[in-house]
Amino acid sequence: PMLGQRAHIVKKVVCWTGFLIMILMEVIIHARFGVGDVVFEREEECKLEGQRRAMCHAVELMEVACRSCLAVVMSNTLWDLAVTTAQHATEHITRSFIEVDGWRQ
Repeated sequence: PMLGQRAHIVKKVVCWTGFLIMILMEVIIHARFGVGDVVFEREEECKLEGQRRAMCHAVELMEVACRSCLAVVMSNTLWDLAVTTAQHATEHITRSFIEVDGWRQ
């Protein structure tokens, strides 16, 4: 693949990895402490039993990375969908125009 394609692939891999790490961290936290309003509030306040300040900052950083990368992935996906839809529509219009005029290859 060309350099641009490689950069696009690397960007997607990095973004999805950040997203999956965040999900994994949330699963670990809630598997250990449970799910509920109290757990969510204590997690936000960094007051869960055994929770360290560094872990809280890491979770906050990962949430920012996750949200940013998710926005990048979603915008890239919507762009790819728009381009694909436009190409398909163009091919369909061109093909029907050629068939109506009797120009077949």
